[in-house]
Amino acid sequence: MALLETITSDLKQAMRDKDKLKTSVLRMVLSEFKYAMTSENAKAEELEDKEALKILMGYHKRLEKSLKDYPEGDKKQLIESELAILLPYMPEKMSADDLSKVVDDTLAKQDETNFGVLMKYILAEHGSQVDPGQLSRLLKERLKG
Repeated sequence: MALLETITSDLKQAMRDKDKLKTSVLRMVLSEFKYAMTSENAKAEELEDKEALKILMGYHKRLEKSLKDYPEGDKKQLIESELAILLPYMPEKMSADDLSKVVDDTLAKQDETNFGVLMKYILAEHGSQVDPGQLSRLLKERLKG
């Protein structure tokens, strides 16, 4: 089932269960999806899973940044709850060992030593499975050594 369909189905269930927080979070995600579908560039009938995942990850990232802005308290707990609701829809991240292996394999296959080019290549290959921050640190470490 496509991500858009899954979230729509889960929204309906949350509404039936009268789960206000989950309903609110999923409505926000669907709103982001619809905005992307009707933007001037896209105007698409369907939203591809890859695009939907990119939008979802962007929303997740904004919530994580918001989490850092609030000290302990109700608002911080609310944001943590929202992040927990989004977690099942997020792709599973690659472990540090697997990422290390990917970086080593890429460096062995590529003659390239340009950081930006290598980042783009690995992110294109493994996309949402990779944490860009972790990849950046690991790649910089390997290129220095």
